[in-house]
Order: sequence, then C-alpha cells, then structure tokens
Amino acid sequence: MSTTRTEQTITFTVTRPESLYTPQPRCQGFHVFAIRAVDDRGAVSEPVKRAFYSFGVAPTVQILAPLPQELLVPRVTPAVRIVWTGKDFVDPYGYAFEKPLYYKYTLFKRGNPGVRWDVWLNDPDSLRREVAPEFAGWDSTGSDSAEVQYTDLAPSSEYLFVVVAIGRSGAYSPIFDLKSNMLRMRVDAPWGGPRITLFNSFFSYTYGSDGGGGTIGFTDPSWAIQLQVPAGQPLTLNWYATPPPGSDMKRYRWVLDPQSLDDETPRANPGDWYHWSPWSLAQTSATIGPFVGAGGDTGEVHDFFLEAEDTNDRVSLGWIRFRVYRSTFAKDLLIVNDTRFNADQIVSPAMPDTLRPPFGVWPTRAELDTFLFAVGGVRWRMTPAGWLSPPGIFKGYRFDTLGTRDGRADPAIPLDVLGQYRHIVWMTDLRGSELGNSPTSSTLPMTTLRYMSAPNRQNALATWVSQGGKLWALGSGFGNATNGPWNNLVNDFRQVRTYSSSGAGRDLEPGRFMPNTVCTCLNLLLTYDGGCRAACSYCGLARSARAEGSQTFIRVKWPAYPLTDILERVRGERHPFKRACVSMITRDRALEDTCTIIRQVRESTGLPVSGLLSPTVMKGKNDLQKIRSAGADRVGIAIDAATEELFDRHRGAGVGGPHRWDLFWQCVADSVEVFGRYMAGVHLITGLGETEEQMVHAIAKAYHMGAMTHLFSFFPEGGSLLQHHPQPPLGKYRRIQLARYLINEGLADIPDIHFSREGRIIDFGLDIGPCLQTGEAFMTSGCPDSEGRLACNRPFGNERASEPMRNYPFQPGPEEIRRILPQIWAEE
Repeated sequence: MSTTRTEQTITFTVTRPESLYTPQPRCQGFHVFAIRAVDDRGAVSEPVKRAFYSFGVAPTVQILAPLPQELLVPRVTPAVRIVWTGKDFVDPYGYAFEKPLYYKYTLFKRGNPGVRWDVWLNDPDSLRREVAPEFAGWDSTGSDSAEVQYTDLAPSSEYLFVVVAIGRSGAYSPIFDLKSNMLRMRVDAPWGGPRITLFNSFFSYTYGSDGGGGTIGFTDPSWAIQLQVPAGQPLTLNWYATPPPGSDMKRYRWVLDPQSLDDETPRANPGDWYHWSPWSLAQTSATIGPFVGAGGDTGEVHDFFLEAEDTNDRVSLGWIRFRVYRSTFAKDLLIVNDTRFNADQIVSPAMPDTLRPPFGVWPTRAELDTFLFAVGGVRWRMTPAGWLSPPGIFKGYRFDTLGTRDGRADPAIPLDVLGQYRHIVWMTDLRGSELGNSPTSSTLPMTTLRYMSAPNRQNALATWVSQGGKLWALGSGFGNATNGPWNNLVNDFRQVRTYSSSGAGRDLEPGRFMPNTVCTCLNLLLTYDGGCRAACSYCGLARSARAEGSQTFIRVKWPAYPLTDILERVRGERHPFKRACVSMITRDRALEDTCTIIRQVRESTGLPVSGLLSPTVMKGKNDLQKIRSAGADRVGIAIDAATEELFDRHRGAGVGGPHRWDLFWQCVADSVEVFGRYMAGVHLITGLGETEEQMVHAIAKAYHMGAMTHLFSFFPEGGSLLQHHPQPPLGKYRRIQLARYLINEGLADIPDIHFSREGRIIDFGLDIGPCLQTGEAFMTSGCPDSEGRLACNRPFGNERASEPMRNYPFQPGPEEIRRILPQIWAEE
C-alpha cells in the first residue's frame, strides 16, 4: 500500500498464542513492518524494517565490521574479528532502548554437513525458521562483548556468520538478512602485512598496498624513507598501521641503528635505542636524539626501523634512513622563484628578436624579474631616450636566487642547501600552485613547493623553519601549494546544484550532476536536417539509429540551439568551461561550418578550441590547415575500432558506411604534421570485439605516430545496431586504461606489457603501484586546458550515474582509488 502520511495505526492478528491456561498469555509470533520512501521522480529508497511482538518492539542487531553486503562478498584473512551492535527497546513505541541482555552467534562453513548454503542465501528467513527460537548449539556472549575473534579459518573457503540479539523480555531479533545480522565472507590467504604510515611535522609516508618492506627491506635501500633532519633537536617519529581487511593490529616495536634486525637482546635501559623496544600496541611514537649533525653532502646518517604485526602474525617493516644536517646560516638571503608566470614570447620565428607585449595578469616572468632584481638606471628597450628603468626592490641586498623550472624529476630543494641561509623569500603564484603536471614538463611543471608538500615526501622548507630559519612566504599560491595535495575532492562538493529553467539567468537545458562532478568542456556538435551520412553500428547518430528514433549520442541528448545563444551565455555568465570542442559529423558542408564555429567560439570566449574531425569529408593537409587557421589548437580523430577488421565491420562496408580505415590513420599522420606532435588525439572505444592486446597495439601505434589516445568504454546506445551489445568487463577496461596511461606517459611500451594467449594483459612489466596511487590513469583521457590540466572530462559518457565510474571526470581520491584497485584484476 502507499500513503503520504507519516504515521499509521495498524491492527494485526495473533500468530502463535500461548495456551489460555498460561498466566498472562501472550503471542509468541512476530510481525515485520517495512516502509520505503518514494520521491517526486519515482525513485525509491532502501526499505526500513521493524519487527515487533505483541508485548513490544523486537530487538535489533547490526554487524559493523566487516560490513555485510548482499551483492559483494567481503574478503577476510584467516584471523578475522567481527564486531556488531544491538538494541533492546524498552518502550512499546521503539524510541528508548538499551543494550540487549546477551547475543547468540555461530559460524557456518560452506560445504559442511547440514549447511544449506544456497537455500539460506536465497531465503535468509529460512535459516531463522530452522534454528529459532532455541538457537541450539550457538555460542553466547554478554552485551558488553559484542565481538568475536576467529583464527585459523581455511583459505579459499566461504563462511556465513550469523548473530541474534536476545532482549530482557526473552524476545530475539527475528529479521535475518545479508545486510544486517548475516555476514557472508570469503577467506583469502594473507597477501601482505599491515600497511605502515610514518610521520611527523615535516613528512608523512605510507607504504604501498603490500604493507612495508618486509624482511627484504633491510637489504634493499629502496624501501627506506629518505629524510633530512636538523641537528641539535630531538626527533619525534609517529606511526600507525592499517591491517589487511578482516585482520587487526597486534603490536609494534622499534630500533635505531641495530647491528642486526635479528638481534633479540633486551634493552639495557630506556635510553638503549639500539636494541628492539618491547612489543606494544599502545606505543605509537618515539623520540630520539638530539644528534650532532654534519655538513657536506652526506650528513650524519642513522637508520630507524619499525615492525608492525597483525593478528595473522604478518609483520611489516618500516625503515627511515635520515641524515642529520647542521645548518650554517652563513648567508643572508635566498630568493626562490617557484612561480609559473608567462614567459616572453617572440612575434614569429621570422623575427626572433621581436617580443610580443606582455599579456594576461601582471606580472609575466620577465616583469617579475625586473620588479625584483633590476639594477636600475638602464634605458628601456625600444623607448625614447631618457626612459630609465627603476631599481628592483632587492637592489642593495646580498642575495642568491634559485629557480624551480629546471625539469628535474625530483625538484625538491634539500635541507643542506636551504640551511646555508638565514632568510628565505619563497614566491609561489596561485596558478602555479594548482598545477599537477609532472615536474619534468617543459611548459608548466608542478611547483617545487607543491611537490615537496605532497604525501610520501618531505617538506624540507618546514624542516628549515623548525631550525630557526626566517621565511617570507610571498604570493597567493603558498597556502594552496602546501595544502592542495592533501585535499580530498569529494569533500569539496557536498551540495547538489540544481539548475533552474526559469528566470532571467536560466540555463539553456535544466539538469544536475553528481555533487563532485563538473563538466569543464563546452561540447558543440554540428547538426543538419538530414543527419549524419555514416552508419556506424554503435552510434546514436547513425542512419539506422535515427530510423529507430534514437534521441541520444554518447549517452546524452544534444538539443539544438543557435550558436549566438550559446556564446552569449558563455560570455555573459560565470561558467566552468576550460576548453571548447567542435565535433563534425559526416556531411559535405561540415568542414566549412566547423571552421566558422571554431573561429566564432575562439574570438568570443577566448577558450582553447579542439576540433573532432570526420576525415571522410576532408581533403588532407589543406583542410587541416583551415581548421588550424580558424583557431583550433588540437584535433581528434575518432577511429574507435582497434583493428581494421572491426573498423570495417562497425563503420565501413559491414554496415554500408562510407568510412575507410586507411583514410582515418592518414588523417592522424597529417594532423601530427600540421598541429605538432601530441597535439592530435585518437579516439578508441573498448568493447567492440577486440582483445586487450589488439587495443594496446592500437594505442601504441598512435603514440609512436605522435598522437595521444582518448579512451572510451562501449555503452549500448538505444536504437543503434548494437543497442543490446554488452559493455566490456570493468576489469578489461581498467587494464587497458592503465596500459594507455603508461604508454602515453612514456613509461612503458609494447615489449614491456605481457599478454596471455587469449590476448589478456597479465603483467605491465614494471611496478604499477606509484601510478595507481595518483588515479590519473583512470580519469577521462581528454584534451587539456591552457594550463595542461584535464578539460574535456565528459562526465558519465561511458556509464549510468548509478554504475561504477569508468572514466573519472575528476582526479580520484583515496576512496575512489580503494574501489578501483580490486577492479583491475577482477575476473570477467
């Protein structure tokens, strides 16, 4: 039944009354009331259930860890601790409650005699009907011990844990389901030890998913966290460790500069740091030093070790190798230019000595140098006689300067350099502080301050300040550079923005995105009365799809509006766009119209513009030159299929389409020549029938030609020939995403990646851990904005909002990465 009321009085019949000869007879059976909410769009909530007896509301129980799930099976270790909570209601309305009198619980192993596994999972209440109300043979525990620890569970086995709460009235919790009191779990052999994090005020480092260095760590210096610490001060190191799912932390111990990690000699006294400390779960920090320190390149070197053990007796090793430096403070001042202001630009290659006037916000790089360091009294170039430059603000001071746009893979400034100076002026602008590009980028590298402030790195500037150095933090980007790398983007978007279709500032199309999702590319698609001449099997614009009445393309509607209306909105209001993309379709007029639109968008909005091309209606390099002259700085070619056979089947002769494989790849080669290397992109769709190996070869082919790859996951478009074709498995797409990232970043190539006989990726040929932690491999691989950051992010172009995100339109945070990691090698 349905209602708009928020309360209802309901009369129930007795189910199992006691004998009338029983004093104060009462019903032994129960009823379950369930309710769910329905909004104005027809969306429904999860149901909420409440059971009750004739004499009161039934107790409830909820397993807290590991969290039970209906669809996914939590994976645990052979030693697992299960925690739950319960309520025993003491009033007839279910408002007031206290802890249950006690709990009863048991553990079933799949395959054991009497365990009707499939029956119980399909009908959880059938288990209750078998065992209630006696729960014979079940274990009991008091209300203050709502947990149980199991050990020695069999790996590769499945178990079902069930718990019920018993109230003071004698009633039990009668609702059995796989989201509350029934925990299905699969036991895996322990695959790694606890994951150690070591930190203090100037660094924080978390080891990878395999915990710490293990016993091999002592012989492999790559496991050591490299730190530089100041002399003359005590050094405090803090730690914690995260055990594998289903396990718990058991204890920690630490040692400094041991002769051997196997030396179990007890400590002689609390100051004996050179033997292992006693095991303890409570001690999570140690203070050592102060140390004398040394100058030079090496400093005074010490090794700090931490062991962390979990309840599966798995031990991880953390290792800090720190060098103690004694700062000299012998020099007055260091000025660090960590900005990313615009550089001077020549007018044209034909006039290399003639510069463009400064543009953009003040200052440019040259203007800042003049403002700070000019000698003064020098005639300005190309000005009338007598126009002399003023002195810079640092004229007369004794100072050294240091720039950070040097292209080094590790741009951190070490403590032994900073420690030479009593004062440091550090300049970081806002735009530069937001850059997430590689430090080796030749155009806009990440600032050094942001690099040093990121997780798993030491901020040597903070260490220098702790020694007494005096810092002048100059520029509006200092705070953002130091805090930005720690920001969780999900926390920035807690409000749903709904766009209204009424009022003076209404949107052209009302709608909303998920709270943490913003579309940052203005996508413009050419439309014609006759539609597109192509017949691609998967496309919502194809002739066959139009015949079926398809209303979408790339999963979304494309309503038609006059270009003037769109440009007026972008000019006149704040908007999120960082780039525009003009997409051709296969029509004879498409080239001319595309050039016109690119030109107007570029002149009207100032946004960088990409062109998504249809080579079938173009004539080689001459037409590409027209696209570039109109104002496009990048182009994309949607080849889509990984092999010639699949291309012909889905886009060419197989569907009566006009497209040809060789023509599209020739357009890629011509685009690289006209627009420059890696200024052209190849669109590829996973899921059209290719193997992973075939798709990786297509990605590598594009990269070797000088083109980047924009990867998509097939989604069935309604009305298209492939409207019932399945999506590719998520694991397959994740592996191809990672391969694309490694190839496009120059980290791997075809010889490095290994495939099974079926063409499935089985190994990437390198440690992929660092790449996984950034999450960049799983973002939309679209064109960047003018500062090198992702602009064309196409939210939900590959999946429904209710499904796992395939191309993240934002950089995944820790929670998203935790969801992604098990997907990479998921079984198909």
